[in-house]
Amino acid sequence: MDNPAAWVTAILGAGGFTALLAFGKQLVGIFTGRSRRKRDEVDEAYRERDREASKRRVIEEHASAVRRIAIEAPCVPTESIPPWPAYRGDTGQIPTQKE
Repeated sequence: MDNPAAWVTAILGAGGFTALLAFGKQLVGIFTGRSRRKRDEVDEAYRERDREASKRRVIEEHASAVRRIAIEAPCVPTESIPPWPAYRGDTGQIPTQKE
């Protein structure tokens, strides 16, 4: 197989054309800034998630402190303090398309 055209045909026929298209799509994304915008979107989503988690931790710590104060207060009967609510965010299950 000394013919270069035969090599090109064999490579493109073996899936090289698909790889070539994917590479071209990546190049277009790089030059148009699409890759950067998508990465910035994902980074912002992570930052938002971290901010919300931080706010939840602060609220949970405050609620815990208020609960301890209420339990230790002599004027509040322990039976009148409602039980701590169940945390529903940690179910141990991963949602899927079927559910």
